[in-house]
Amino acid sequence: MLRTFLLWTPETPRTLSELVKILGGLCGLLKQEMYAAVTTPARRRSQMRLALLADEMNPITRSLIS
Repeated sequence: MLRTFLLWTPETPRTLSELVKILGGLCGLLKQEMYAAVTTPARRRSQMRLALLADEMNPITRSLIS
């Protein structure tokens, strides 16, 4: 599965309308993410970042302790 992901080649849009559809979807996703980042209180954002960092660090700290 990882190999399939790493070797994946994206489809190239053949027409301008295909390109617009692809970019429109990506712009919509970016807009949603930016809205969530701006409207989410700063304290909650920092707590989410700390939780993500803790999740990333857990395997590292476990391997150091073992």
